Amino acid sequence: MRRTPWRARLRYQFDKSMAAGPIALIGWLAVISLVVIIAAGLLLALTGIAPDGGEHMSFVEGAWESLMRTMDAGTMGGDIGWPFRGVSLVVTISGIFVFSALIGVLSSGIEEKLDDLRKGRSQVLENDHTIIFNWSPSIFDVISELVIANTSRRRPRIVIMAAKDKVEMEDELADKIENLRNTRIICRSGDPTDLYDISIVNPHTSRSIIVLSPEGDHADSEVIKTVLALVNDPGRRK
Repeated sequence: MRRTPWRARLRYQFDKSMAAGPIALIGWLAVISLVVIIAAGLLLALTGIAPDGGEHMSFVEGAWESLMRTMDAGTMGGDIGWPFRGVSLVVTISGIFVFSALIGVLSSGIEEKLDDLRKGRSQVLENDHTIIFNWSPSIFDVISELVIANTSRRRPRIVIMAAKDKVEMEDELADKIENLRNTRIICRSGDPTDLYDISIVNPHTSRSIIVLSPEGDHADSEVIKTVLALVNDPGRRK
């Protein structure tokens, strides 16, 4: 059996860690920064390089100076002496690279999180809420009646799950239902016939569940599948 070269294995592990997401990327950037700071601190301590007229630096002092130049490119503006300027330049360029990459990683992470929220796949942690499965033209009448019935309740919630984009549902509700009074509506995108998707809206702590007939050619069968999924859920409350 052919053995995999250690370089290929190392590269595979690196690629796998990079694919883990923003946290792994931030970790790698922190490691790079730490390596640069420690290397610069050791270089300054062992070679005795210091600003002209300055005292010999210890490792801790050299690492601190490197850290300041990593975080702020303008710190090296007052450096005196070409050997010390050379070390500061390398450290500053490394800091610019690390912090530029860090800003990009954070921006990508925030955009990814916003995209996930827009998909409407986060868990609902409400209690005593009303759930509406499926989307149809009659949903606006149903919600209007629920809003009136909820006026005497404290913090009423209506959770809607349908095979429809979360933002589109929210926009249509905002256009066609002017006054929600004290009721708050939470929309989630998913398949109302799938047990995993159903669990997102937390049906086991709900007050009531309404299954509407969706638009399409197989509306009746989808309603039956949703009801069967709810009734036969292994985690269903007594």
